[in-house]
Amino acid sequence: MDRGYANKATGGLKGWRALVSILVSGTLAAFVVFSIVFLIFRGVFSSLSDSDSNGHATPTWQPLDTLSKNELDLCGKTMKKLNIVTERLDSSGDYKDKEVGTGEQKRRIIRDDCQWKISSSSGEMIMHLDYQVDIPISNKSSGLKRAEDRYKKEKNEAETLFGSLEEKGHQESLGENIEYFYGYLENDDKKPAYVLVGRDRIGVFKMRLQQNEILIDGSRFEKSDFLVVARNVVPHIRTNLQRWIPS
Repeated sequence: MDRGYANKATGGLKGWRALVSILVSGTLAAFVVFSIVFLIFRGVFSSLSDSDSNGHATPTWQPLDTLSKNELDLCGKTMKKLNIVTERLDSSGDYKDKEVGTGEQKRRIIRDDCQWKISSSSGEMIMHLDYQVDIPISNKSSGLKRAEDRYKKEKNEAETLFGSLEEKGHQESLGENIEYFYGYLENDDKKPAYVLVGRDRIGVFKMRLQQNEILIDGSRFEKSDFLVVARNVVPHIRTNLQRWIPS
């Protein structure tokens, strides 16, 4: 064989130069593999550390010290960002953010209620959402007690909405302090409804989902159909209550 041809075939590397080339290539390859493994491990570890024991996401931020006027607006801001929301049906004029009371009872109340069309894989739904955040100004310790009382009251009132209640209980997949009710409303025994009442910190919300129209085949939405939508909406509500309510 022609030596010149052989040298060209090996790139002209031989002896100690070939050895150095092999060592450098091997080191670079090992470094690349190690980097990839490290990034994968860090991603897995990070996802685990950002969840609680039930697998629910835990925020990496802290609540604010103060809340700007008109900032916590679940109807006007949060719902509009959800891709399952297709149309707002109310006049959008019920938002309130004002101070009430005097002395030890002085507090700031933020509340609103709204109605939307929701598009889901099962069909169209109508969603009613109302919430209230009662932020104490004078007596900081009174906020949680008022929220707990309101949460209890809303649960009792939610149950009375149903003429035929088929199921109720704690909706564990959506986190703590979430109660659900499923069946037919008192004023509509044709289309099933699903009501959620929740509390997060000192914010209380109620969400009512109802099948919008009777399907051609006469089938009805099951609790699982409503739960799919709730899983798209409730985490956004809870995140905003956790993030924007002052500590």
